[in-house]
Amino acid sequence: MTYDTINILHLERFRDKIQLLETRLDKGTLIIELRFHKQEIICPVCHNMHIKFHSYQYKKIIHSISTHQKSIIRFHHRKYQCKQCHKIFYEHNPISDIYENISLYTKTSILNYLKDYNHTFTSAAIHYYVSIQTVINIFDRYVEAKRRKLPIVINIDEVFISRTHAYKYACVLFDFKGRKMIDLLPTRHKHYLIKYFSRIPKSELDQVEVVVMDMWTSYKEVVHLCMPKAKIAVDSFHLIRTLNEIIKRIRIDTMNKYKQHKSAPVHDDMYYYMLKKFHYFFLKNYEDIYDGKIHIRKMQAYWHKSIYFTTFFQLMMI
Repeated sequence: MTYDTINILHLERFRDKIQLLETRLDKGTLIIELRFHKQEIICPVCHNMHIKFHSYQYKKIIHSISTHQKSIIRFHHRKYQCKQCHKIFYEHNPISDIYENISLYTKTSILNYLKDYNHTFTSAAIHYYVSIQTVINIFDRYVEAKRRKLPIVINIDEVFISRTHAYKYACVLFDFKGRKMIDLLPTRHKHYLIKYFSRIPKSELDQVEVVVMDMWTSYKEVVHLCMPKAKIAVDSFHLIRTLNEIIKRIRIDTMNKYKQHKSAPVHDDMYYYMLKKFHYFFLKNYEDIYDGKIHIRKMQAYWHKSIYFTTFFQLMMI
């Protein structure tokens, strides 16, 4: 294998170690067969030098040398056995960290790629043929991003990560006025947030005047404990959503009172039909609803919106 090939595969740091280096294509994936020369090795348990070759384990390591083609190193990993204590162990693998199947070169490439703020975890995963979670894990392990200073008004919210992640929701701290992210925390758990804010100087916490949040109890408790001078404002989005859910629940409960004869055109059935058919009346501003006569198909009648609201209000009061 020529020096140029070794350089193209970004294995130049292992040039003197390489015993076997072959490449082949398998269903569009570049497979790199790699084996190193035997090394002087001792037993990690009893430190005996009398060891013998046991077998090979072929370890697949993602080695993304190109954004246009997936490439995998098939590393011929030697296993040895100590003649004294009979412990079986592997030779040193300088290509990847222990228990991982991604090369150190690929990790470095991903971290360099993420230096551009226009690049995302998703685009990095696509470019380097790894999962999004792998990119996140690499970033969390090697990058310690400094948070921004707390502004006068901050927003606390959560974002769903994954059902398979240790925490389903991450916590986002946002500069409400400056429209910039302050920090991204791995979880929204109360005890973690209290520990996080306890590391921030009290003088900085006291400068926070308003904290905008949803109605999750833990956020409220954290703010009262860590930023007692700050006022709490409920995010209008969450407030409106909660009110809409309450209205929907009342509408459905009222509708179900008239469910018995919904297949026949009787008086009670009309209430069920109207509450279900014209549910949007409860979600729109009165001015935004059509101001003419609205057709009630099942009654073969036309009502003005004012009659609808009068009827619905009377039903809710029953």
